[in-house]
Amino acid sequence: MKELYKRFAITVDQEKAISIFRNKIKNILCHGELGEKIFDSPRLQAHWQLCNILGLEYSSLSYVSSQVVDIFEKDLDFSEYIFRIQILLDFLWNNDENQLATNLVDIIEEAINTSSVDLGVRLKFYKRKGVQIYFSGSKLLDKKLVDDVLGVLEDEEKSAVKLVFEKGLKEFLEAKSNPPKLKNAVRDMQLACDETMKTLFEDKNLGFKHLFRDDRWRKAGLNEYQKQIYWNLNEYIDKFVKHKSDAKINSEDAENIIYLTGMFIRLVFLKSERTKL
Repeated sequence: MKELYKRFAITVDQEKAISIFRNKIKNILCHGELGEKIFDSPRLQAHWQLCNILGLEYSSLSYVSSQVVDIFEKDLDFSEYIFRIQILLDFLWNNDENQLATNLVDIIEEAINTSSVDLGVRLKFYKRKGVQIYFSGSKLLDKKLVDDVLGVLEDEEKSAVKLVFEKGLKEFLEAKSNPPKLKNAVRDMQLACDETMKTLFEDKNLGFKHLFRDDRWRKAGLNEYQKQIYWNLNEYIDKFVKHKSDAKINSEDAENIIYLTGMFIRLVFLKSERTKL
């Protein structure tokens, strides 16, 4: 599809690409078999349940198309729309409708991959939970510094780190429509580093700041240069965000902090695992 757009010199801007993406999902949910299986299921009661999850006023609607339009309102901005798609995916997964969730994911993935313009969203597949949608940062970095970090954190003993790191990613996503959440995302990254220290050294009293005391940075496998990088990261978050109530942070700065945090988590846990071998 992308090549056809190029061949016929058809230009599609971001707004039009998002509209095309939404129409593809809407067509399937409103008029396709998948939409009927989801919204016509007496067991799922999808329309009623989704209204309650999202805090929407419920009205009894007979037609599947009306129910879908009620959930995915036309005037939603893209961030809110993607948020509701994620809620639907999680709803299906949590109700053991894994095949329906997979079918919906296939449609979403196809719509993303065939878009003539980068929509800025991507799918992350997990072994133990449903597919999650994230807004993309640098494509080069996403694989190593987000996806691989979450992979490193699959073990049960690292669940506290994963919980906070994922919360920060969610706050970063939601900041697309609510910019103040960028500060929350950054604070969550520091908390993820705190939890990393607790897990790494098996000591609940430790935090990120203790990495730089008593040669713990050496025990974590860091060299002098890496120590300096992460000391500066902690200082940056402390002085620019944590202790500055009126701090203004933009998405590029927050993204940078997320990647630095991901690098730290991945680095120290992989080095720790190698030491155990």
